[in-house]
Amino acid sequence: MTFSVSAVKVQILSFKVKLSSKNILLSFYIEVRVTCYL
Repeated sequence: MTFSVSAVKVQILSFKVKLSSKNILLSFYIEVRVTCYL
């Protein structure tokens, strides 16, 4: 479980890096949703 959670966080980080400053609000919203689920 811990491994999958860290893997998801890594995917979110890479996703935010790809978006960069393009969709900050969208990435922030996704991060908040995932944090609430965790």
